[in-house]
Amino acid sequence: KRRPRRFLMRRDAASTSFSPCAEEALLEAETKYRMIFNASADGIGIADIETKVFKYVNPALCRMLGYTEEELRTMGVADIHPKESWRKVAGEFEAQVRGDKTLALDLPCLRKDGTVLYADINATRVLIDGKSYNAGFFRDITERKQAPPGSTHPLRFLIGGLRRPLEESPLRIARRLDPANPQLEFGRA
Repeated sequence: KRRPRRFLMRRDAASTSFSPCAEEALLEAETKYRMIFNASADGIGIADIETKVFKYVNPALCRMLGYTEEELRTMGVADIHPKESWRKVAGEFEAQVRGDKTLALDLPCLRKDGTVLYADINATRVLIDGKSYNAGFFRDITERKQAPPGSTHPLRFLIGGLRRPLEESPLRIARRLDPANPQLEFGRA
């Protein structure tokens, strides 16, 4: 599909002229941002703030949920969450749109096959072609969430450690990471 040519004006003292080089720079920037969007390990969904229908989705979100890009672009935010969770999800979405918060933790997402995954969704409001969207970055936390309490799963330990940073000294945490390392056995714990 052929793109319309875009020219930016460059003014100098003698004349006004159009620069085809500006078009090349714009296309190069667009290519770089598209590569980042498509290569992201996190799922990205950009939804219309009013209709809550997805305008753009990246391959990671498609894989995460089991839908094609074309399918997701016909769906709304409500379609990818269990019905019983919609009230909470809608409240989080609206809070993110208002700018009251950016991170919604532990939201259930519904895959095409009917199974549920859990995601932390970091979102920000963006303006595209004069229209407001909510850009959500989905991090699948299902494995961490399903790890049994007290397990040695590295993600559970890391998150658990972050939730109680003042309860334990750094040395005690380090010893739990590598109890066989005698160099960690100094100072108060």
